Amino acid sequence: MRPLSPTLALALFYAVVGFVSGCGLAQFRIPGFGSMGAILGVLLLSIATFTWFRIDSRQRSFPRSATLDVAFVGLTIFVLPYYLIRSRGRRAGLKAIGSGLAIYLLNVLATVIGALFVRAVGA
Repeated sequence: MRPLSPTLALALFYAVVGFVSGCGLAQFRIPGFGSMGAILGVLLLSIATFTWFRIDSRQRSFPRSATLDVAFVGLTIFVLPYYLIRSRGRRAGLKAIGSGLAIYLLNVLATVIGALFVRAVGA
């Protein structure tokens, strides 16, 4: 069996974290991002995204500097599109940005499904 690509693994991880987060939000009815579960979810997604960045840049032989690593962790929303375009070119980079947005939307959808699942099972 072939191992998952790093991007597919990241997408699945985002979906799982989103589902669990949605279950937690619905179960404990803690609004917003003040709960430990939401903070842990954001931390896990941040670590997973940075790990994907390291693997992807190594596979593409893209030179990473310490400054880029720190910027990626602190300013992911700005640095990720920059990295995707620089490492893939304009056309493929824009497609990759679209894939990144789809992964984010998958996380949001999984969160909603998790919340609905808990409400349906708990009712």
